[in-house]
Amino acid sequence: MSGLWKRALNKGIRVFRGLEKAGSHGEADPYRRWIENVSPDISLSPGRIEAMAVRPFFSIIMPTYNSVPLFFEELVTAICSQTYTHFEVCISDDNSTDEAFVALLRRLPERDPRFRVIFSTENRGIAGNTNRALDAARGEFMVLCDHDDMIAPFALESIALHINEHPRVDLMYSDEDMLTQEGFRHSPRLQPDWNPDMMTSHMYCPHMVSFRKTLCDKTGRMDPAMDGAQDYDYFLRLSEGARQIGHIPRILYSWRSAPTSVASDPSAKPYAYEAGRRALANAVKRRNEEAVVVKASGTGLGVYRIKRRVESPELTHIVEARGRDIVPVLRSIRTLADAPVEILVGMEEDRADIRELVEKEPWASCFTVPKGAGRARVYNRGAKMARSRSLFFSGHNVDLLDSEYPRAALEHTQRPEIGAVGVKIIYPNGNIYHTGMILGVNGFCGYAHRNIPQSAGYWNFALCIRNYSAVSWDLMAVSREKWESAGGFDESLTRFQDVDFCLRLGKKGFRHVYTPYIGGVLMRGVHAPEELRCEESARALVSRYGEEILNDPCFHSLHRKDLENFSI
Repeated sequence: MSGLWKRALNKGIRVFRGLEKAGSHGEADPYRRWIENVSPDISLSPGRIEAMAVRPFFSIIMPTYNSVPLFFEELVTAICSQTYTHFEVCISDDNSTDEAFVALLRRLPERDPRFRVIFSTENRGIAGNTNRALDAARGEFMVLCDHDDMIAPFALESIALHINEHPRVDLMYSDEDMLTQEGFRHSPRLQPDWNPDMMTSHMYCPHMVSFRKTLCDKTGRMDPAMDGAQDYDYFLRLSEGARQIGHIPRILYSWRSAPTSVASDPSAKPYAYEAGRRALANAVKRRNEEAVVVKASGTGLGVYRIKRRVESPELTHIVEARGRDIVPVLRSIRTLADAPVEILVGMEEDRADIRELVEKEPWASCFTVPKGAGRARVYNRGAKMARSRSLFFSGHNVDLLDSEYPRAALEHTQRPEIGAVGVKIIYPNGNIYHTGMILGVNGFCGYAHRNIPQSAGYWNFALCIRNYSAVSWDLMAVSREKWESAGGFDESLTRFQDVDFCLRLGKKGFRHVYTPYIGGVLMRGVHAPEELRCEESARALVSRYGEEILNDPCFHSLHRKDLENFSI
């Protein structure tokens, strides 16, 4: 490693970390300490790169237009400081009018021949400008990069390592954080692995994105009609043709929050959100789904909902009954259902008192299970008795809230690729109980956003349709066909029968969905963490499925495992 290269690398590291601008205040910044602790040791980069079986050639794609010279120079320094050096930079300038910036661009190839600059005499907009750079690129993989953001010195190395570990990968994205104009990094955005239903809720992985050139050529170029959401439209199209989509669980990119950028002010470009809706509507049409795309309820700009037509709204709702609290549960189902619903109520055979209460509700039917049989037996027997092809399960103390029950769940259970559907459940105090289940948390399993006030959650996770590895059977929907495919709920387990059920369906290739458009209240006090643990059942499931289930692809490995609020 030459002295010149070392100096450039060290300069890039300082700029990326914000050390030159942070001053003494930065030394006490807990986020910077955290990011330094989780970043790779770049002194080991030469050895990691030497061991690579494949060394892909990257084309960094950078559209520019009247860029801020200071920010642009910082980015150039970061690019020149990459630990992985097998790359080119394709810059396409969209007829900039700032003569000083144009002069800076003209000097770049002289400073480093890996930089290639294309000058245009016309302004084509962000998509057309990016397309010029894509057309000129010679690399095996494209890497998208905005002209005023920052990348980590190990960014290309991390992408190259992922390609070596996953030779079939065609499309990749990393984690990101935000960067102020003064150079302070904040607000890490740690992503799940590929999450198809969250991608059709919002562009959850804007940076850093890399894709194979052959996929780029097969997909075509960015659509200028989608300017403002051209990246979302393009990622949706790329994902439809990718053999494998990879997530690099590392912060490789810092998105700068300039005053006129969406990073700083989501309302800065209102046209972008309508473009995003159109991009998603086009994807729905390409995929032959009968649905409309609308703005997601209760969220900020840029979050959408695909609202699918329900083919057959009839369902059977199976409820476990344990006491007199079953009456308001049943009445909430009856009152809120906007579709024909068969209600089956299961109870232990010696509970004549509950049977008497239920029989006063003529639209509900009773059945019994042996004393001590448990909820899994209730659910399984009810599913066998059900007349409908769609099943809903709920516990004895979950009252439905005014919502889109049951259609907001049935629109997903009818999808051939979806297994179980979970919904939003809160505690009586208004705090969240369940927006999906996360594995490897609280000893074995946690509940996403549990016991935090109702909100959008971590980066809108609580208010958008997205995938989880498991969802709670406290309020769960599934098609009868998939329930039968899984063999029902395991009656031998003491706890986590819902997790086991979802894992079995997952092994068969189904994915699970959380929807916020149906809600319920768990009529009990907030659980202490230890109340949600069961070492016996946890050991049984780890033995059954392997320890890899504790590395939940829907929950980032850098999130804390002792909390359920997606903190670091």
